Amino acid sequence: MIVSLYTTKNPNPQSVEVSTFTDIQKLVGGYIQVASHHPAGKYGSSVLCNEDGIPMGLPRNAHFTGLVGDVVVAPNGWQDLPYGD
Repeated sequence: MIVSLYTTKNPNPQSVEVSTFTDIQKLVGGYIQVASHHPAGKYGSSVLCNEDGIPMGLPRNAHFTGLVGDVVVAPNGWQDLPYGD
């Protein structure tokens, strides 16, 4: 599955291939929090961030002004990915 990664250090989003739930956790740097979900059929998506980003003191994300840390936008189906190592 291809997700979009919006980091706090890069002004441009990156396309990243993930195959496990753990891959997404690594991208956000911890436990996943669903910041928003847009269920528009097969084209829906979720905005995912680090659940503990504020207590960890992560910097604000310029792309998503209400969020901190790196943010992933994943298409519907990310919830069904298997856990990995």
